[in-house]
Amino acid sequence: MSTDSKDLKVAQLLLNESTGSDNKIDADKVKEVLQELRKLPRSKSLPVLRHYQRLINIHERSYQCIIEKAHSDNNSAFSETLLTNLPQSNPNHTELVTSTNASLIAGFKLKLGDDVYEDSISSRLSRLKKSLT
Repeated sequence: MSTDSKDLKVAQLLLNESTGSDNKIDADKVKEVLQELRKLPRSKSLPVLRHYQRLINIHERSYQCIIEKAHSDNNSAFSETLLTNLPQSNPNHTELVTSTNASLIAGFKLKLGDDVYEDSISSRLSRLKKSLT
């Protein structure tokens, strides 16, 4: 078995240790894992840490819905409506993360897993620019 596959298996075990009963990443458990990894020599911990970070990012994307809006208004009804109207989403198992992105001009960008939905002035202008060139 190659060293890389061993590191990946260790990272997967660490990911399992980092999730709570709701199968979401628990920040306290991640801190504990990182403290244990610091005790190892860097040559052994860095490859595992790289795999671990990638696995954490993938796992978080599986239950997070990231909504970027052009304005910072605290309109949670907008976010909830978007989330409930997505056919593959389950609002009970999805965590909403909202942020402001002024470059959108107006509209929103929504990331759910690997899918990205966008309806913003900047994306419309970009499509118009491409169609004219």
